[in-house]
Amino acid sequence: MGLFKSEEEKTQEMMAKYGLERLTDEHDQKAVEKILSKIVGNRLIAAGTLLGGKAEDVAKIEYLDILMQQNFIIIRQLDKLLHKE
Repeated sequence: MGLFKSEEEKTQEMMAKYGLERLTDEHDQKAVEKILSKIVGNRLIAAGTLLGGKAEDVAKIEYLDILMQQNFIIIRQLDKLLHKE
């Protein structure tokens, strides 16, 4: 096991964290994975801003993170509704 996780491993961890690893539609699954891989790439920038940024920038990052989480809740719920058996 390496010291650092690959981008793909981090993306899969985030999929699990937000309960998105079992999306029914394969296209939706791939789209969410793509979104999360971009988020993983930007986390280092966000972390730097959170540590030394202006209060306004920190607030913006926090609000965007909240919106992202809300969007993932909506995606999960819509997937459940659309693919209810």
